Amino acid sequence: MASIEAVFLDAGGVLNLPALAESGRFLAGHGADGGPEAIERLHYHGMRAHDEQGGSGRAYLAGFLAAAGLDPDLVDEFRAAIGPTGWQPAIRASLEALPDLAATGVRLAIVSNSDGTVGSRLAHAGVAQVGPGRGVDLVTVIDSGAVGIEKPDPRIFELALTACGVGPEAVVHVGDSVLTDVAGAQAAGIRPLHLDPYDLCPDRTSHEHIRTLREVIELVRRDGAA
Repeated sequence: MASIEAVFLDAGGVLNLPALAESGRFLAGHGADGGPEAIERLHYHGMRAHDEQGGSGRAYLAGFLAAAGLDPDLVDEFRAAIGPTGWQPAIRASLEALPDLAATGVRLAIVSNSDGTVGSRLAHAGVAQVGPGRGVDLVTVIDSGAVGIEKPDPRIFELALTACGVGPEAVVHVGDSVLTDVAGAQAAGIRPLHLDPYDLCPDRTSHEHIRTLREVIELVRRDGAA
């Protein structure tokens, strides 16, 4: 197996979660646990619903609410409550592991289906950026809202491959969606790592699963960063 020279990361569900404060207030206001750990768990339940229902954003929100014990018909109210705040860096385990992953020497890139703001949000939070900044160094941020291509289209991964100057055999992509991350990476010839911390994915054989970003560090060290 080729050495891992670059790691591509999805943003939502790997580093980011939907508007923690607003989500927490909504959940608490309806009698559910609105703490950060609860929101993280609910996100992955939402992603399972998203994948099972063809990538529907509405299915994601309904699955999120259902896992909290709330009526999925509250989707529109929940969406309004989240408002313009959007997704923010919030997955503590990943945020703590990211500098250690960068320290292995691999090239890092974000490949995300977003609204064109994922790079600025990560930089503003001091998590990661292209060029000088407070966070870890990224080679590139490929945001579907900026490039006009969405995962699972392999062309969005090819943009990151070109920017990093590596072939697909030397890359792993970490994401939380089977439909967009796993399928898209496979279509581009990249090894996908499905971030599935609660073992919710029913398909345990067709692709690899990890529970934390720290497992990627161990893979890089084992396989050797160029």
